Amino acid sequence: MTPLEFISRWSDTDEPLYPISASRLNKFDLLKENFDFLNIAGLPGYCEPHLSFVGDADDLSSGICKLTDQYDFLEDETGYEQYIVIGSCRDGDPIVIDTSNNDCIVELDHGDLFNPKYFNSSIGALAEFLIIYRDFKIDVLKDKDSGDPMQIFNFTDG
Repeated sequence: MTPLEFISRWSDTDEPLYPISASRLNKFDLLKENFDFLNIAGLPGYCEPHLSFVGDADDLSSGICKLTDQYDFLEDETGYEQYIVIGSCRDGDPIVIDTSNNDCIVELDHGDLFNPKYFNSSIGALAEFLIIYRDFKIDVLKDKDSGDPMQIFNFTDG
């Protein structure tokens, strides 16, 4: 998915996209396609399934940064310098770009010494998943009781 396709398909939601400035992205060794995607479209600040993403900010909690900057105790450890933090999961596990693995997107399990778990192949593929999930949720929730918080878990494939 291209950044412009993502912007076009994401525009009907209440959660805006947050592009990241080229000057900020230049600090990282990203593939051009991921650099361009983050610079042109960015990612939403928050979206289902309970994911939050960074924006164009200086602080380490809401801006793009190296994992070793966000978790300074990892600075002296090897094997973490290739990770660029772009977001987090509900439990606080960082979602990162692995610059040593073709900019693959991984989740780092902070409860398991930041053991990487595959998340997606690229920023564009992640963006496509976010739209697929959003559309799935909308479809599941149509004709459901809006006052029932458990309604998202009550569906069938038929």
